[in-house]
Formats: sequence, C-alpha cells, structure tokens
Amino acid sequence: MHAMMRREQAGSAVADAGFTLVELMVVVLIIGILVAICIPVFQGLTVKAQMRSCFANQRSIVGAVATWRVDSTTSVSTLSGIVNMGNPLMNPLYLARPPRCPSAPPAISKDYPTTAEGAYSVDSSGNVLPCGLGAPIHGAFQ
Repeated sequence: MHAMMRREQAGSAVADAGFTLVELMVVVLIIGILVAICIPVFQGLTVKAQMRSCFANQRSIVGAVATWRVDSTTSVSTLSGIVNMGNPLMNPLYLARPPRCPSAPPAISKDYPTTAEGAYSVDSSGNVLPCGLGAPIHGAFQ
C-alpha cells in the first residue's frame, strides 16, 4: 500500500511539471492579440515616414529653386517640367540627384525618372508640384 501511494505521488508530480494545453492556447491567443494590435500601428508609421520623406524632398526642391533664382538671370519658367537630369536644377550647386517619392516603384533610369516613377515637377512659376503617385496621400508641401 505504501509503495502504491508513492507511485501515485510520483505520477502526479510528473503531470504537474509541464504546461497544459489550455495554458499554451491562452499564451498563443495573447500573442495573437498583441500582433493584431501592433501591425496596423507599424503600417501607419511607415506611411507617415514616407510622407515626411516626400515633404523633405519637396522642401529640397523649394530650396534649390530659391537658390537658382538668386544665381540665375533667366526666367524661372525655364525650370518648368520634371526634375531630372535634363532640368537646370540638376547641378551639384542645387540638387545632386533627382529626388523621387519614397512610395514610388523603382525607376528604370535613376537620372531620368518620370512622374509615374515618383519624380517631382516644377510649374512655370517655380512652384513644386506634388509627386505624381503620392499626390492623394502626401499632398503638396506648403
């Protein structure tokens, strides 16, 4: 009888050593809820980062246009068009490389991106226009 009680006690000690299926399922459920909360937050941060990068690109072009106006004697309308290597702003004194919208697909040519590839444009008054792809999301730099 005494040996049988020891066996039962030893068996119960072994059974209590691990986690039950219910405990593991609760942990998995809690992790799933945390992931469901975090994913939209991280996606929102990505969109905000792209928007800030887009505004920074537009701000760089505004600064380049202002510097170009001080240096140049020609009309600002010569700047109108896509800001790529064919634009007078593409000079190391103004812009080193053509800025592109961060949410745009990869450009075929890094030197001559199109508006469909996220290039920015300048109108005939020297105002920077929003990027072609991100206009509804990012808007115009004010």
